[in-house]
Amino acid sequence: MLPFRTLFAWLALLTLIAGSGLRAQEADKKESGEKKADKTEKTEKKDAAAPATHEVSRGLLKQEIELDGTFEALESEEIVVRPDVWQVLSVVEAVPHGRRVEAGEMLVKLDMKKIEIAIAEADAALRLAQLAAQQAKEDLRLAKASYPLEMEKAERAAQIAKEDLDRFNEIERPTSEKSAEFSLRMSAQSLEYQMEELKQLEQMYKADEITEETEEIILKRTRNDVERAKFSFEQAELRHEQMLKIDLPRQQETNDRGAQLAQIEWERARVTMPIAMHQKEIAAVKAEQDLAKAADALRQLQSDRQAMNVTSPIRGVVYYGRATAGKWSGGAEARAALQNGGKLPAGSVFMTIANPDALLVRTAVDEKHLGRLQAGMAARVAPTAQSDSPLSATLASMSAIPVAIGGVDATATFKLGDKPQGVVAGMTCKVKLTPVFKKDALAVPSSAVFEDDFDAGKRYVLVAAKDKDGEPQRRDVKIGQRTDDKTEIVDGLEAGEKILTKKPD
Repeated sequence: MLPFRTLFAWLALLTLIAGSGLRAQEADKKESGEKKADKTEKTEKKDAAAPATHEVSRGLLKQEIELDGTFEALESEEIVVRPDVWQVLSVVEAVPHGRRVEAGEMLVKLDMKKIEIAIAEADAALRLAQLAAQQAKEDLRLAKASYPLEMEKAERAAQIAKEDLDRFNEIERPTSEKSAEFSLRMSAQSLEYQMEELKQLEQMYKADEITEETEEIILKRTRNDVERAKFSFEQAELRHEQMLKIDLPRQQETNDRGAQLAQIEWERARVTMPIAMHQKEIAAVKAEQDLAKAADALRQLQSDRQAMNVTSPIRGVVYYGRATAGKWSGGAEARAALQNGGKLPAGSVFMTIANPDALLVRTAVDEKHLGRLQAGMAARVAPTAQSDSPLSATLASMSAIPVAIGGVDATATFKLGDKPQGVVAGMTCKVKLTPVFKKDALAVPSSAVFEDDFDAGKRYVLVAAKDKDGEPQRRDVKIGQRTDDKTEIVDGLEAGEKILTKKPD
């Protein structure tokens, strides 16, 4: 038996040898794992660098489009009252929403009292305007007839006044002055004669033998004559003074002013009478214009009165509001306005009559679908109320210009091939179209078809090399129809070939 110390030494040595072997084994495994991981990483990088490919094959190429649509009446008439001047449209009663009406049937009854009063007043104003125009016309006619006579009269008055003044200055005044002087002198002479006669009688009667009674009578008579002669002389002096100092100066002043006024009146007539004539001409024209306005005002009110008889132009169903591109609007406002006592807005559509017997479908089309749709294309229409009973339809037309920017690009209308049951204008639906449908099409992902950088009309694909280390080859192709993600190749490729789905880095 070995000693205990020796045994312990051998055990320690064996343990050391075993540990070294384990560490070497772990090191080999670690190195092997690192090499394997590095190889796997390189393989994955190589696989990741390889571009994705698509194997060309034939199959179904199909593109479906679903649009939101609205049923719209093929025949409809908007109801609107467009008065010329009258704006008070008070509602008495109106037919209810949804009621069927016949052509010519009353839709809205309006209060006519105020407009009837206005028409009566306008009629009276027209009659007054007719009389005023007639009077202005006659005034003008008479003014034209009297104008030359009035001008001649004014001119003649000025001429006569001047002639009278000249005659007064040249003849009448000197004659009057001379007559006054002569009259005064005659009175003085008469007095002188009477006094001389009295003096002679008194001397004579003293010398002769005539009886005293006769003498007294003669002397008394002569003295009376003297007294009358004195009084006449005094009166002659007064008349002489009045004539020279009062009458003739006043007459001179009157004649001077008369001549001046007559000349002024003549000048005024020459200026104002043509103006007055022109004023009458303008007044006659204005009276005719006022007459025309009054007649037009009456005509407008009568026309408005006729327009307020709101009747249905066609046979159909009453809708409150108006339809724009198949969408109804203004129904709530129209309902409030069409109540008893409500006020209709003049010139605004408040009601629409739609013929329920013929409908079409209107939809909005996004820009991306415009190139795929064309008139005559078949469609299926599924009413929202009857989605399990689709209707056949045909795309009738599309608007040529956008109706909105950045979204809806155009409106399309569809003519229904089936007569819908239980569907009315304003209801919604889904419209399904299949603009692209080809059973045996050689189609590839659209991402695999590239545009030539120098020729925008040329398309090409990159055919994958058969050798995994080879380079892809460009091949020009001719394309056909497209869907959202596929493009038909009509020339340049064969089924079974592989192409790159994107350009390599």
